[in-house]
Amino acid sequence: MSNDPRNQPQHPQGQPQNPGPPQQPYNPNQAPPPQMMEGKVPPGYQPGQANPYAAPQGQQYQAPPPGYYPNQGGDSTGGLIPYKNPHALTSYYLGIVALLPLIGVPFGIAAICLGISGLRKRRQNPVIKGSAHAWIGIAGGTFSLLCGGMLGFGFIASMMGG
Repeated sequence: MSNDPRNQPQHPQGQPQNPGPPQQPYNPNQAPPPQMMEGKVPPGYQPGQANPYAAPQGQQYQAPPPGYYPNQGGDSTGGLIPYKNPHALTSYYLGIVALLPLIGVPFGIAAICLGISGLRKRRQNPVIKGSAHAWIGIAGGTFSLLCGGMLGFGFIASMMGG
């Protein structure tokens, strides 16, 4: 950078700003100075104290051995999709399809049967999830059967009485 005054940062009144003393490079193994913490200094802070969260000097990170973290089943869906209980999952989808008018009754019957089967599997093995999916499938299938039954009864009554 040249000594040309036009290249130096300007103060709002047009005077060149004094950059101040040179900054020290950031050292991640040392705690930041208090002025960097915006007035919030942790209790027991001593200037120059080593950072307790920094990696040890000269050591590389090593991943923990397999099985180090217990209770991890490798479920990337977080338990939201009960892929270990296919009857409950299928019941859920069929229960939603069963809500379609006129074609929903056969899907509703299948949703109720698979939902009950999914609940039985969940009761036998509590590790597998899916009770909410099974109940949604049963509710959708039941609603479809009730609506389909009322429509069928209304159609037959109108044909007989008409």
